[in-house]
Amino acid sequence: MEGQINLEFLTAAMLYIIALSSIFLVGDQVLPSFHSETERTSLNLEAKTFTYEILTHPGQHENGDNWEDVEIDEIESFGLANDFFEVNRDKIERLSTVGDEDLNYTTFRELNSLEHQYHFRFTWMPVVHTNESFTRGESPDFIEEPCPEDPDHTCPSGYNDADDTVTYGSAEIEGMEHTFLATAEDGSYNSLYISHNWDFSDRNPYYSRESFDKYTDSEYTIESFQNREEQEGSVVILKDEINQFGPSPDTTTAIQRVERFAVMEDEPLLIEVLVW
Repeated sequence: MEGQINLEFLTAAMLYIIALSSIFLVGDQVLPSFHSETERTSLNLEAKTFTYEILTHPGQHENGDNWEDVEIDEIESFGLANDFFEVNRDKIERLSTVGDEDLNYTTFRELNSLEHQYHFRFTWMPVVHTNESFTRGESPDFIEEPCPEDPDHTCPSGYNDADDTVTYGSAEIEGMEHTFLATAEDGSYNSLYISHNWDFSDRNPYYSRESFDKYTDSEYTIESFQNREEQEGSVVILKDEINQFGPSPDTTTAIQRVERFAVMEDEPLLIEVLVW
């Protein structure tokens, strides 16, 4: 009986030790995961709070809120807004990661007392409304189409091979009116002709993800065409990266990405923020 009790005691003790070891092993795996999730939450909370503040406040210097027009050492607080989520282009363009002429990253961190590191990408996304239309070869008198409707004429732009319905519209970009024709292939709008006076006679098309800089100081990319049912060809979205600000992210640590949308010059502005 005594040997039996000892054997049962040893068996129970071994099972207890195995169970205890398993708990410690699982704990080692769970704690780093919990710490990682807590860190991501902290990054996300700070980034969202901070970006809300700078997109709703203009920043200050001693005599006003146009800090982008004064010397860097006169800036008292940082912000990018003219109004609630309405951003000032000059403030964005005054940001420079390094250098002494513009607001550099070191001064930016001193002004804002941030715990984490930040990298910003500012992308302006003008929307071109091309909701008027005509049948290819039968354009309004003020529009000069890219190619004559002539079966014996070779059209290098491919305009005569597009679908029959052509949409058009205009938009002011960088202070100049731009005019646009959008054409489709098999019902999907995918090419854009660009002019500044409705004369497209010598124009070649641009396609999705292609860039153009004709008539502008910046290079714009064609982000997308509107191809939803009942609204095909009615909208074209352009994209212009205005500025990047902040150091390159540290890939050895957790990085949180936050997107914010605001308005600049009556058009959408995408602010992508990396924080670590």
